[in-house]
Amino acid sequence: MKWLNVLKNRVLGSDLALTRPDFTHSPELELDLSGNKVILKHAAHTAMFPIDQTFGKQDVLDVSKLLKGKDGNYGERIYLRGWTMRGRGSKSWGGVELSGFIVNYSQVDKDINLFRQRDLLKVVLLETHGQFGLQNEGSKLGDLGDGFYQYPVSAKELKAVSFSGLKWVMSSGGEKGEPKWPLFFIPLSKECVLFFRFKLKAYNGLDYFSPETNLQQTCDAVVKEFMQNVTIEYSAQSLADKKQAEATA
Repeated sequence: MKWLNVLKNRVLGSDLALTRPDFTHSPELELDLSGNKVILKHAAHTAMFPIDQTFGKQDVLDVSKLLKGKDGNYGERIYLRGWTMRGRGSKSWGGVELSGFIVNYSQVDKDINLFRQRDLLKVVLLETHGQFGLQNEGSKLGDLGDGFYQYPVSAKELKAVSFSGLKWVMSSGGEKGEPKWPLFFIPLSKECVLFFRFKLKAYNGLDYFSPETNLQQTCDAVVKEFMQNVTIEYSAQSLADKKQAEATA
């Protein structure tokens, strides 16, 4: 009976209306990264993995305080959160794992200015390859090699997207047949790029794209709503570097 199903959905939840983080009523978190302030909605962590890192103020221009990467860059994870999507009887059907990273390229190219489009796109492709390319045999920058992972290898495959007035470069990658993990990049200073990576997951052997749940739609909505609530207040130095890049474009 229809009324009984409606009552069950209200009491037990519905697999076609999975729970999601509440960004509307979540507090704001301000990340002070060398005077650049990244402000985001800090929704409650509901995933099963623990978070043993605190987030706040960090000098990302001083590479001695960052971890060295294999390409001569220096980086650090500056944010971590996870959200489980629950349905009927609070059963976990999937989730989103969000990581925020800052990467400093000052030691790779002394003349780099990531507010210049060509410099930013080069870094986006390099970081995308670092996220997904190592799983493919024979892969290198600009070449997928052989394997199951697919991701952009040229600037033409990247997308320009805007959220709340901020312009990001979007990349993505993942195994064939599995959900693509979106990555969003934006320059934070002339030598530092900020990017968010969203791991989209299905649990309990569920097909992420299955019509049994609205998992895909819920995860997509979570990604979009989080990004819409990110704002950046640039430091005076970053604004000057951005102006210089625009003048020489």
